[in-house]
Amino acid sequence: MLIIAGMCFTSCNKDDETPMVMQTNQVKNFFTRDSIAPVTRSISDWTGLDVRAADGGFVSGIFLYRRGTANTYVVKVNLSHRQIKAYYVQNGTSNGIPLFNRYTASSFNLPSYNWYALVNASFFWLNDTPTKLSFFLKKNGSVIAAGTSSYKTISEDGPRKYFAIDNNQAYIGDAQWTTTLSGTVPTTESEMATDMNIRLPYYDVFCGLDPVNANKNKTSSIGRTMVGINSSEPGIVYILVAKSLKQITAYNYLINDFGCTDVVMFDGSYSSQFKFTDLDNTGWGFSSTRKVPVFFAIK
Repeated sequence: MLIIAGMCFTSCNKDDETPMVMQTNQVKNFFTRDSIAPVTRSISDWTGLDVRAADGGFVSGIFLYRRGTANTYVVKVNLSHRQIKAYYVQNGTSNGIPLFNRYTASSFNLPSYNWYALVNASFFWLNDTPTKLSFFLKKNGSVIAAGTSSYKTISEDGPRKYFAIDNNQAYIGDAQWTTTLSGTVPTTESEMATDMNIRLPYYDVFCGLDPVNANKNKTSSIGRTMVGINSSEPGIVYILVAKSLKQITAYNYLINDFGCTDVVMFDGSYSSQFKFTDLDNTGWGFSSTRKVPVFFAIK
């Protein structure tokens, strides 16, 4: 029998961060040279930044936002120009369950991997190294891990959701079930992987939690990582990563400021971390000493 376990998610107590007004000319060229539509209501609270390319120009299809001087960022990705892929290193199995090495974002030289940005992703077993993943992960059409909690009943963690990419389009939906399509309770990695692959037939899939109904220290200001899309623009993805925010505040930034209609919450607290190819030495991004098993790699 496969043991179903939850995730650890530590917290710190800090107030939500204070915004400052951005200089609008910093984002002007992005909207004129890229087909991505502008964000919605509170754009004046965010500063925009192009990602510098090695040839001195700008990288198309990726744009960064920072809220004031705080460590709160949104990475905006156009899937027609850039890819969002899971990065992980598998290291054996335990009772048939895949195990994964853990790393910090700061330990990677991004250009050597052809990455432009790196953000933490999946929930995992905090006290294990190598570790198991809590939820389903799929890359390039192949199941990587079923996730030990993919069929768990709703508890304090709240309902599960998925973020998927297929043919340059992003999708977000519910992933809350406790039995297979045939009505049985799965007890092995293989059973769960087979059923999840049928349910989620996309090319790339990351699973997380509902950012409204889940409770990951929701009233505490801690690290947060969320992904949002607007269903009318499925080729655009917004990845929010913050060092210290309340859960609902992070969610509201994606909904109210960036016009997202659907959002998934991924691992946070000290797991949240963000690095990009900062050729202009802006100092944007933040590190963590916590090693994590899976990243969103933007390439």
